[in-house]
Amino acid sequence: MLGKITDKLFKIQSVVGVEVLLLPDGQIEYSSVRLSRKKRLIVTESKNSHIRGLADLQGVVDHNTPVCLSLSGRGILHKKVKQASGESGKSLLSVFPNVNLDEFYIQQYTAGQDVIFSMIRRKNFRDILDSFTQASLAVVSVCLGPFSIEKLLPVMELESNSVVISNHQIAFENGHIVEYSFVNQGNQNRSFRIDKDDIHETMLVAYATALQNLITKSPIALDVDELNQSKEELINQKVFKVFGITSLAIFFLVLLVNFVLFNYYNKRYIELSGNYSEYSAFKIEFDSINKKITEREFFLQEAGWMRPSQISFYADQIAESVPPSVVLKEMSVNPLDNGLTRTEKKHVFSFNRIILSGVCNKPTDLNSWIRSIKLMSWIREVEIRNYTYDDKIQRGIFLLEITVK
Repeated sequence: MLGKITDKLFKIQSVVGVEVLLLPDGQIEYSSVRLSRKKRLIVTESKNSHIRGLADLQGVVDHNTPVCLSLSGRGILHKKVKQASGESGKSLLSVFPNVNLDEFYIQQYTAGQDVIFSMIRRKNFRDILDSFTQASLAVVSVCLGPFSIEKLLPVMELESNSVVISNHQIAFENGHIVEYSFVNQGNQNRSFRIDKDDIHETMLVAYATALQNLITKSPIALDVDELNQSKEELINQKVFKVFGITSLAIFFLVLLVNFVLFNYYNKRYIELSGNYSEYSAFKIEFDSINKKITEREFFLQEAGWMRPSQISFYADQIAESVPPSVVLKEMSVNPLDNGLTRTEKKHVFSFNRIILSGVCNKPTDLNSWIRSIKLMSWIREVEIRNYTYDDKIQRGIFLLEITVK
């Protein structure tokens, strides 16, 4: 599955087939057809013929599209020999005994039981290839002769096994070209129906050359290292472009995700910061209130207000016990300790103490009352803290301190 996806991504999707006719008078004529792969269809993008100069060819060929050449005519030799075991060079030497094969590029085409060898001098080949390079046209494949037409034979409606197509006289058998020769004659102004396209015979070889490079991994072509390298570089450029675009897409996707996440978390941060500020203010207020409550609880504990209160009971018992000869003017239960209050600079109360002050007619009456008070179960001790007799009022002034159990 991965191999199919990779092959679909990186294989050539568009190609220009160019037939180069090397005419006997030294002129060069070009025909070009651009084919593109769209889904499962091969679509003809453009067709041009009778182009007399490379400058004109530049105007009709996209410089970003790989070019596949078919060279025919002057300076190209074609020779059919019987297939034999051994190296093809030995077969050629038997046909061309005085030829230095190192000076030629050689193409081998299997024609049934025979082999057709096509040859071009390296210098002539280099001149043609350099002219295309200078024109900024990227040549990735070169076929000597019109042998790429073999791919079209099954769909061409031909009346006989021998046909002249433009400048090419071709004989075929069982789907293979078995005889070929270049003829210097004008075309017959014929067109061939290929699928849904009508292809004029002057552009048929260019069409077949482009087609074979789209539909097969091993087109009929010269095996030249430079061309193989150019094709590999083209594929590497496509790989780089695909991975570059993919990397950029992933990069921008990551940026988009980061942007969305940043906005989301930034919004959450602002919300949480606001909540934190509110919480901090609430916490400060809560701590302040809690501190006040603690201080007031401590005050109430110190003041004895949190203890079970029997003040009314004490006051009622003492008031009931006061004899008629004694006048009780003041009673202070758990009185303020003035000394500790000044020292600690806060209110300090004396718990379990009762201070009584008043007047009495006779000291004996006061003593009798004190004895009766001491008999109460909740009183631990009764102490006379002060007693004076006032001659003006003819009465005694007393100050008693009662300690509660």
